[in-house]
Amino acid sequence: YRTLHPLLTLVYPETQLEILRSMSDMTLGAGAPPKWELVAEEVQMMVGDPAAIVFADSHAKGLTDFEAGDVYDVLLSASGSAEHRPGVEEYLDRGFVSMDSARTVWGPVSTTLEYALADASLAQLARALGRDDDVDMLLERASRYAGFYDADTGTLRPKNRDGSFLAPFDPDAIEGSLPLRLGGPGYVEGTAWHYAFFAPHDMPGLIGLHGEEAFVERLQWVFDTDRFVMWNEPDMGYTYLFTFVDGEASRTQREIRSAMDRYFGSGPDGLPGNDDVGALSAWFVFSAMGFYPVTPGVPEYRLGSPLFEKVTIHLGDAHHT
Repeated sequence: YRTLHPLLTLVYPETQLEILRSMSDMTLGAGAPPKWELVAEEVQMMVGDPAAIVFADSHAKGLTDFEAGDVYDVLLSASGSAEHRPGVEEYLDRGFVSMDSARTVWGPVSTTLEYALADASLAQLARALGRDDDVDMLLERASRYAGFYDADTGTLRPKNRDGSFLAPFDPDAIEGSLPLRLGGPGYVEGTAWHYAFFAPHDMPGLIGLHGEEAFVERLQWVFDTDRFVMWNEPDMGYTYLFTFVDGEASRTQREIRSAMDRYFGSGPDGLPGNDDVGALSAWFVFSAMGFYPVTPGVPEYRLGSPLFEKVTIHLGDAHHT
C-alpha cells in the first residue's frame, strides 16, 4: 500500500481499478478484506490491515467505480474482529497492543501503528461515502499511537499492559520479537528507529510530540547514523518527512538523492532488498519524478528532488474525480 498501489493509481489507473474490483469481490465474498492472500487462501503472514488503506487511498484519488459502500461496511466490521486483527481487543480497550500479547501478536508496536494508519484511512473513506457518524470514532482510534511516544528516547516505545514502558529497551535491537521472526522486541522486521516516525496519517501530531526542532534533529540523526535503511518499508517515507516542517525541505531533497545514489543501481545488486512486488521500485519511480504519497487516503504528494527536467504522466480514463 505504501508505493505500488499509489503508483498504479496514478499511472495505470485502469489496472488499479481492476485490482480494486478483484479485492472487492474477495472482501465481499469472504466477509473480511484480504491481508496476505496466497493461492486463494488467506495466510495472514504480515500484520496490520492493508486492504483498507488501498481501498481508501485509491478512492480518494478518483478510482471510485467499485462497490465502495458495501466494501466499507465489511472493512469497518472487520476492524473490530480479533480473527482479522489479532490483538484488536487491547487496541480498542487500551489504545495499544501490549507486550503482554507479544507471544500471539507479532510486534505489538508495529501492529498498533498499522491499525492506526488503517483506521485513519477508513475515516477518510467514511467521510467520502457520507458515513459521518464513523469519522470521529475512527480518527480517535487512529490518534492513540501517540501513547507509545517516549520523550526520553524519541521513539514509539513498547508498553506493558499496565501502561509502563518496556524495560530494558534497546532501540537498535533487530532481533528478539518472536522466535524465527525478525524484528526487535515490539517491532516487525525492524528496529524502534525504523518505526519511530511511522505516523504518516498524523505528521503534525507526531511533530508536536517531539517539538519541531527536536523532530528535525532526531530525524536527521537517523540518516546521519545510517539508521535509515531502504530495505525496510516502514521507514521508506522518512526522506520526505522534513517537508512537514517549514524551512526544512532542503533536507528532504538531499536525503532523497543520497538514497537513490546509495541504494539503487543498474547492476545485479541494483535494488536494496526484496522488491516486495514492486515496493522498492515504485519508491524510486516516485522519487525520480520528484514527489511521493506520504499520507494514504489523502490526495496529496510531498515534493522531493526529481531526476528529470520534465515528466509527462498520462492519467488514463479511469479517474472519475
